[in-house]
Amino acid sequence: MNAIVVAEVMTPLYRRWLDTMPDPEAALSRITERIPLGRRMTTAGEIADCCLFLLSDRASHMTGQWLFPDGGYSHLDRSV
Repeated sequence: MNAIVVAEVMTPLYRRWLDTMPDPEAALSRITERIPLGRRMTTAGEIADCCLFLLSDRASHMTGQWLFPDGGYSHLDRSV
């Protein structure tokens, strides 16, 4: 059993949520500045790549793992 832990992923629904804010681009900037790797949102394709990896023979001996394809966002100390 493995898990993919999804954090900030740019999806159409996420974009719609951002668009409800007074300044959507400023809100996006506040979020992405806290993502250490590349200062950008994870893409849906990157989540799919993790799924494909776990389904592949390359992950044949992997079990009990949590994958965080989020550029380090989940592990960042929020006080930084």
